[in-house]
Amino acid sequence: MPIEYFKTKDFDRSVNAAIQGGGRGQKIATRVRAILGSVDSPNPFKGIPVTNHGENRIPHCFKYDLGDGWRLITQQSDKACLFLFIGDHDDVDRWLDGHQGQRSGIKDGKTVLVPGIGTEMGHPGRYTPMSPAFHR
Repeated sequence: MPIEYFKTKDFDRSVNAAIQGGGRGQKIATRVRAILGSVDSPNPFKGIPVTNHGENRIPHCFKYDLGDGWRLITQQSDKACLFLFIGDHDDVDRWLDGHQGQRSGIKDGKTVLVPGIGTEMGHPGRYTPMSPAFHR
């Protein structure tokens, strides 16, 4: 079963802010847009390493190192990948602190917060991460 990709409003806002900020942020946003443009490939994150230290503030969270202290935050299951936020180290820490414990799901093709009317991305106790090669 193919993996589905979704963007959140916070993600779109953070990409737009990076573009409008110019300089390094604009270059990072362009790199993130390249990832989005390659989601049909088997490994859209190829060449984008996950950070050295995992992330436990949000369940099933993967934090990618985009360079120069910038990060891409995703929430992933074996069926879906949600693009949550991009920012520099401090912006990402603030965003993660403000969204600690957040669980997201998909309903009618849109991201929703759980608990709520949506379905969780994974199944508690049965979460299967995407293949390790996908995260390298």
